Amino acid sequence: MALCLAMVLGACSSGDAQPFESTTTVCVAVPFETPSCPRPTSRSENVLLNCSEIKVRSILIDFAAAYSLPKGDPLQFIADENSFKWFSSDLRNSGSLPLGFRGESMFDPLNRETLRAYLSWQRQTRPTMTIDLVKFTGIPGSDATSNFGLELTWGGVRFYGKGVVDCDQLKIMVFSIGTPLPT
Repeated sequence: MALCLAMVLGACSSGDAQPFESTTTVCVAVPFETPSCPRPTSRSENVLLNCSEIKVRSILIDFAAAYSLPKGDPLQFIADENSFKWFSSDLRNSGSLPLGFRGESMFDPLNRETLRAYLSWQRQTRPTMTIDLVKFTGIPGSDATSNFGLELTWGGVRFYGKGVVDCDQLKIMVFSIGTPLPT
């Protein structure tokens, strides 16, 4: 629902307001609409409502909580195959990745299908994850995504991280854990 505020820029000449060639209309969320400012589409409503700082923080905290539960399912907070981009972490302190049949890593950070096995493997050395700080960096342009930066504690070690939430699904599409924070 929207309320529109029309701003007409004008100049005075002999006491009469003369509008410039452009008029700007600004829509804000309120419980009614006007004929000149129709109700936003469901997608634009999702972007406004789902990509709020509170919602993004909540998704990240719920993801970490599900990761930390022995039978939790953190994948329920990961975007579907069409929207998922990657999940990555700094593995220098994780030991080596298990190798598959041909000697390559069993985990592809760009492949959602290997993510469950990767997270299960990570739980062996880093059984808990907590989100310590989320820096909401907003919605870029008209894209239905929201960027974030974060600090998290993963297996007792504090890390920097960043990522992207898909606002249509309310799910994480990019989650990247960087280097450990200085101690």
